[in-house]
Amino acid sequence: MKLKGFYNEGDLINLLIDGDITKVQYFLHHSKYKKEEYLSFCKEKGLNPKEIESGELFWNEDGLEEDKTY
Repeated sequence: MKLKGFYNEGDLINLLIDGDITKVQYFLHHSKYKKEEYLSFCKEKGLNPKEIESGELFWNEDGLEEDKTY
């Protein structure tokens, strides 16, 4: 699915859960902050931000960081 236009967080989560978008698409269409965070992560790690594996790695690391907050 090609994303066009504005999607709020709830829309993106539902598309991700339903398997209509990949984690890469989720991050690239998320808030500006999350998108920049994802792109910085990929640059720092030497990853291609359009590859599914990059999205998976960021998803795992981001989840670990979120767990540390709680």
